[in-house]
Amino acid sequence: MHTTQAGQSRRGGRGGRFTSPAKPQATHREFPKATAYQNGTASQPQPSGQGKLREWKRLLEHGSQISRPSPAALSRFFQVGLELMDGDVGAAQEVIKLFASDTGLSFIKDITDRNILQQASVTDATIWMTQIRPMFQLVTHPLVVNSSVLEQQVAILFNYIYGVGGDRMTRLFNHVTKTVQSWPSGGSEPSRTAAVELSLCVLSKVLDCNTANIINEKFATLVSGLSKCLTAQSRPEDEFSHLQALRYLEYIRLRLNVGDEIEALRNTINAPVSREKFTLRRDLPGTLSAEGRRHDNDHACITDIKILPTYEEIISPRAEYLPTTEPSQWHVQGICGRLDREFRLLREDTVGQLRDAVRDTLESIRAHQNLTARQPNNGARTYSYSFPTPIDVEIDRDGRLELVVRCNQLDNVRQLNSQRRRDWWMQSKRLQSGALICVLDATGSVLFCVVSDSTMRTSDDRRDRWQRKDNKANGPDAPKLLTLSEDQDSLFLRLLLVDPGKRELKQALSWYQNVGSSPNRYLVEFPGVLLASFKDTLEALQQIYRQPNVPFSNLLAPPQVSSVNSTGGSKIPLPQYARQAGFSYGLSCLGGPIADFSINPQTPPDPQVIASQSTLDSTQSAALLNTLCRGLSLIQGPPGTGKSYTGEKIIKVLLENKRKAKLGPILCVCYTNHALDQLLEHLLDDQINSVIRIGSRSKSERLQDLNLRTVVQSFDRTKTEKRSLWDLDQSIRESVNEMKGCVEELSVVNSQRSIKLFLETNFPWHHQELFGKTEKDDGWETVDYHQDQLVDRWLRQGPVVQSRSRSVNDLTAAPLATMSFDERRLLHRHWLRSIRDKIIGEIVQIHRELDEAIDKRDRMRRDVDLRCLQQADIVGVTTTGLARNLHLLRKLQCKVMLCEEAGEVLEAHLLTALLPSVEHAILIGDHLQLRPQIQNYDLQSTNPRGRQYSLDMSLFERLVEPPHDTDIRLPFSMLETQRRMHPSIAELVRSTLYPSLRDADNVSKYPIVVGMRKRLFWLHHSHPEVGAASHDPLNTSHSNDFEVEMTAALVSHLVRQGEYSRSDIAVITPYLGQLQRLRRRMESMFEICLNDRDQEQVEALEADGPGVPPPTLRTQLGKTTLARSIRIATVDNFQGEEAKVVVISLVRSNPQNNCGFLRTSNRINVLLSRAQHGMYVIGNAETYQSIPMWSQVIKNLQDNENFGTSLELQCARHPLTPLKVSQPDHFVVFSPESGCPSLCGETCPATGYCQVCGDDNIKSTCVDFLEMKEYREIDLNEEPCVFPDCGHFLTVSSMDGQMGMAAHYELGMNGVPTTVLGASEPFSGDSGAVKVCPTCRGSLRSISRYGRIVRRVMLDEATKKFVSWSNIEYLKLAQAVVHEQESLIDRILTKAESFSGQPKKQAFIASRLKNLCELQRLAGNGTRYAAMLNLWTDVRTFYRRVQKEEQPFHRVADLVRHANRQNQTKQEFRFDESVIQVKGSLLATALLLKCEIVVFSDFLRLQSEGGLGTLAVDAKIDWSVYIKECTDLIESARKAILPREEVQGHVYAAQFWTFARRSGSMTTGQGNSGSFNATENASDELKGKALEHVNQAKALVSKYPSAVMLSSDIDAAEKMVNDGVFYNQVTKEEMQAVYQAMSREFGGTGHWYRCENNHPFTIGECGMPMELARCPECNAPVGGTHHTAVAGTVRAADIEELGRGVERVRI
Repeated sequence: MHTTQAGQSRRGGRGGRFTSPAKPQATHREFPKATAYQNGTASQPQPSGQGKLREWKRLLEHGSQISRPSPAALSRFFQVGLELMDGDVGAAQEVIKLFASDTGLSFIKDITDRNILQQASVTDATIWMTQIRPMFQLVTHPLVVNSSVLEQQVAILFNYIYGVGGDRMTRLFNHVTKTVQSWPSGGSEPSRTAAVELSLCVLSKVLDCNTANIINEKFATLVSGLSKCLTAQSRPEDEFSHLQALRYLEYIRLRLNVGDEIEALRNTINAPVSREKFTLRRDLPGTLSAEGRRHDNDHACITDIKILPTYEEIISPRAEYLPTTEPSQWHVQGICGRLDREFRLLREDTVGQLRDAVRDTLESIRAHQNLTARQPNNGARTYSYSFPTPIDVEIDRDGRLELVVRCNQLDNVRQLNSQRRRDWWMQSKRLQSGALICVLDATGSVLFCVVSDSTMRTSDDRRDRWQRKDNKANGPDAPKLLTLSEDQDSLFLRLLLVDPGKRELKQALSWYQNVGSSPNRYLVEFPGVLLASFKDTLEALQQIYRQPNVPFSNLLAPPQVSSVNSTGGSKIPLPQYARQAGFSYGLSCLGGPIADFSINPQTPPDPQVIASQSTLDSTQSAALLNTLCRGLSLIQGPPGTGKSYTGEKIIKVLLENKRKAKLGPILCVCYTNHALDQLLEHLLDDQINSVIRIGSRSKSERLQDLNLRTVVQSFDRTKTEKRSLWDLDQSIRESVNEMKGCVEELSVVNSQRSIKLFLETNFPWHHQELFGKTEKDDGWETVDYHQDQLVDRWLRQGPVVQSRSRSVNDLTAAPLATMSFDERRLLHRHWLRSIRDKIIGEIVQIHRELDEAIDKRDRMRRDVDLRCLQQADIVGVTTTGLARNLHLLRKLQCKVMLCEEAGEVLEAHLLTALLPSVEHAILIGDHLQLRPQIQNYDLQSTNPRGRQYSLDMSLFERLVEPPHDTDIRLPFSMLETQRRMHPSIAELVRSTLYPSLRDADNVSKYPIVVGMRKRLFWLHHSHPEVGAASHDPLNTSHSNDFEVEMTAALVSHLVRQGEYSRSDIAVITPYLGQLQRLRRRMESMFEICLNDRDQEQVEALEADGPGVPPPTLRTQLGKTTLARSIRIATVDNFQGEEAKVVVISLVRSNPQNNCGFLRTSNRINVLLSRAQHGMYVIGNAETYQSIPMWSQVIKNLQDNENFGTSLELQCARHPLTPLKVSQPDHFVVFSPESGCPSLCGETCPATGYCQVCGDDNIKSTCVDFLEMKEYREIDLNEEPCVFPDCGHFLTVSSMDGQMGMAAHYELGMNGVPTTVLGASEPFSGDSGAVKVCPTCRGSLRSISRYGRIVRRVMLDEATKKFVSWSNIEYLKLAQAVVHEQESLIDRILTKAESFSGQPKKQAFIASRLKNLCELQRLAGNGTRYAAMLNLWTDVRTFYRRVQKEEQPFHRVADLVRHANRQNQTKQEFRFDESVIQVKGSLLATALLLKCEIVVFSDFLRLQSEGGLGTLAVDAKIDWSVYIKECTDLIESARKAILPREEVQGHVYAAQFWTFARRSGSMTTGQGNSGSFNATENASDELKGKALEHVNQAKALVSKYPSAVMLSSDIDAAEKMVNDGVFYNQVTKEEMQAVYQAMSREFGGTGHWYRCENNHPFTIGECGMPMELARCPECNAPVGGTHHTAVAGTVRAADIEELGRGVERVRI
């Protein structure tokens, strides 16, 4: 009790936590609504479709009987019929046909002629609800009234309702009218308006089927009576029914001409046609929808809509209400309608992708699909983390509730070691601070959170230092750090609720303290979604909607189009501040003669006057004047026309007149941080210094000290502010501590102490029974020392019964001892839930109060911010930052708002920027350049389906070029003089988009592009894009490997000219996938600069690979090295930028000629207008030819000969020499360097080698060995020189002769290599020596011209080293096997052997190694075979290293093939397949088998000697695996003509057949064991197979003398087969003799040769053959006489050089 009182005191007297009544209370139960059947049949299971049809027909049969059906049966008849309308169409049609028969019509008669007459009171709605309404719904069902097949039956039905003379109709609808009029207005059920709507619908159909009603006065009376029911006030949810009822009344009025009698139409008959269109054709939001609300977040008013989707919204199958561009179809008109439209469309574009992604994830969870990483078709990217479990709840210093959540570590990350796991998480972009998270399960629980900045990636992360200090993290009892990377199996993160409302807090805390079982949850991350990028804007739109005080509303959303001339000729009024009497603008800030000049905005001067006296041109001057004279000014600036410059001058003029006009700070708004930084820096450059920037994401060093957060630190608060803030901080700290106490209690909610306190307070009888004490007569009391286990003991007890458990209400009053096992758990969960919910309720209450205090504190702090901003001249902010600080900026009283690049800004963002105080709005942009970027293609204006929404149409474009002819069109200013592009480049956009665009004088004086023949060119190609053949519709980004290589080669060529710094060159591509590949290709060549948006998007794309690949530790791209870097950008992120030379990679090239989103003129415009001096387009023209603007551009280029399939380079020394390139490799041969005396394509030497200014030693060098000319005598234009790294140099012709170019290439007339001669045969070098400098024997590897010759000899060297190395390694391993075999023979099996160590862990064939390990275990579980197992793994490693794929020639061929695929080239690396050395692989295979035979033989020997028990391993060994390996060895050796290895294969096969015969089992392969009885026939069959191999081995020995050394092995195998001796009796000396003979094959000190079968060997001390001999492998004739080789023997290469680096083999 003491603890409880303390808790009550701490919570400020709100009452104890456990204060429910002491005795159980009866629970209120809601009974289901009454059904038509009162006899209980309604509770039966509902039948299926066919069952319903049979039931309906049975009900129909009652109509033919004398006794009429009961009201219940009548109701069921219509209800089932109505249900069948939504099922099978055939069944529905059959129902209507039968209903229109005499039997069916009698059911209508039962209602009209019997039941309504028998009803006691019209106020009773039973007949309407159970009979009339379902009948009306049935006959007006769309399937009925819209069916051509049922026209006759429909006419019968409605004519029958009409009756003779209209009597039945009159009787029926009089009853309906009286009943409806008697209902109380505003009741919950039934709906009066809905009843009137349905009745009018039936009457309109009766009218259509019987035109006699036109002259029937009864009909008009009925309609008039029903219309009176609509005059009463209806409920909001009945609004749509009301509109529909009015529609039917209007229709009936037109048919009957009785409008004067219908009250509801008196004020609506003059409604415009658009009203009818709106009510009929649009499925409106919320209760206005024809089918009712779509979900619980579907509202007609946007202020009621939650930003993030609810569960009902996520699973709703109905499409959201999305307003179109046509205002007449909106459900709200005026500026509120405009706000409503922008809110809904922006929310669909942002939140919609989250909704769809969560829906896809939910469906995948229910379908048990993999959720690791997903890219839904229309949704956001997602990463999923399994089994999220909250392990703690913490409260930070600001009172934010943090959930500490544990998830399973990512599968691929779990496999990394500790350091690599930390590196992975440090480099990964996953789960970063602020990332949006959704926690959900299959039942539909959805909770949105963000990752807290206190989440630790590694143990070195100190971002949560204050928390760790509180937890005494530095002490000896420091808790384990919960990070993303420290634990191998789990990751730990901290989550904050996005919207910590009452429901979300309860949901999160209930998840933390879950009671009972719950479904598996999943944590889904949306890595590409930034909550702050849209949440603040949406909330700002809601706030403005509540108080729609938006300036220029009459222009943005005019009530009537006629109020403003739609032709654009109307005059926009002056800014309000400029309407003062005598006001004029001073223009002295423009400089020059205009210093004392001023203008009257009422009568502005001619723009030429301003242009003549300032630095502005005529169109810029006109834009300045129009801006000063219009409250809403629009300035269009085509590329390069100086939009920013004009805007800066306008700002300077306004600042000059700031005091006079009392403007306050000028608000400068941009969409991106980069654009805002540029604008503010330009203002600073123009001596505008009083600037403050709002927002922390600036990348500009100059603006760091101008940030609001920095500036405000120098402002002092008043004493009142300080005192109030101190009081608020104290209150917040107390609330935080109070909440922490509640959280601590919540963490122990399931403790016995909590249960005991709860029962004592709420259920004392249960407390007495469970914890109560028993007193004896003598005053002593019994004490149970196991009280801590009382609850657990009680839960474990109780009988297990099959009957249903009692309800919780019953259990709260029942004795605990009488409860069953299940009932005890049910009641226990009820206790825990009651305790938990009480604490959660208190936390929610404290949190609400805390939020209010924090909000009040923040508002108080903003007062200082406001005072600071009021002293600034310029306040810069992004659109997102403006929405986030809307409360603050609304108080700033800015009168001028200027927006740069307004054509790229969504209208929703600009509406938030139109603060109520704004009197002058200036929008500068170009609607013909990039539109606003949106995510949802279905909302884009370029999509035929999305054109009706056109969310990507900016406010600027809508006002300049409205989507409808009836919309207003505002006047705008256009800048017409471009100062960026050379005229030839500007012509591409002038001839297509800007016919009035003029060129400034400076652009025609641009120099040519150095190294290029033309400054403008389209390089056409037909190389397909990646995946062009598959035509994957889900591929959202594209790439083209040929264009990557061509672009990299072209940029490299331009840089090498020495004329351009790297910042002068830019590479632009439309696709992020291509940008990613370009960056990877070029980052090894240059420093690459990406802007922030491209960098973030590339990182997101790289994180989307399959699985979870560890991110590379690539150095991050520098952001301050622009002067030394190449700029690469996507077109969408390069607007406003420019470069001297631009290279464009168009990417798309496919059979479908689909050019993707480059079909829009906006992107084409930006793409073609970034270059100053030169522009080069690389792309497939056929793919783009079908687009009108591209077609015009291509025709322009073709007409001016700037189009072709090869690009012309230009050498400064040989300007007339044609240098055409069409492949990336051509640049290596033809690319010249500026002023270089060397061959084009080679690296230039140092300046000391200049033929003009070099010293005499250089000039007098003899460089022509043919004509003995000195350097000074050489004409470098005719005969360039080659400059190796050693410093010596020769003319090209002399060096070519030294290198023997003619022996390797076919040379053209000019000496240029054209074709490679021959394939790369093994050891084909003439002398085997690497070509070197003839003067000093220095390396020539740096000379590209001779690269193939030099590298060919290097490949021969590498192959020889490979052969020698493999022979050495094999002999070492073979000697080790011999040694271990002898050791096993000499070793006696003892029981003292103990198992120690494991074989080296390798990735080999598990079954073979498992067999060896099993034999080791059976051999006393010791270490008998440990050394042999280690040897086996070493041999296996050697086997992998001598495979074909690891050999030099094959690896080079792979690299060439890879380069061809990457470059889309067709270069060849041809070589003779015989160069591939297979002997090493065969030797390794044989040695593996040898290891296994040694172990099997030793094991069988031990068993035969009685050292082991029964051979339990026999049945487990699949001998076919080994026999197949022997067969493969034999076949491979036969093909390679290697008889010794073939003999070994036969010997080993014979031994394995003998093992199989001995074990009595044999398999059919793949481990499927089959056994045979060890009968004489079966045994003889296996013995025959073994002997067959022995005989084949003997035959090989007879044929090939080189195999004689294996005779002893054959004899031993034969003895094993015949005598059953399971051990090879070959002596150690015999085995060593074999390997010594093999070592001598490569032991010569002379030259390398290969026989006619391509077996390499060495002979002769002098290196030349002196005697006839035979190949040691295949016995082919080798050697020769008198230093002359015999026919077929080929000199390989000089081994003496190689031999120096290869250790001699010794056995």
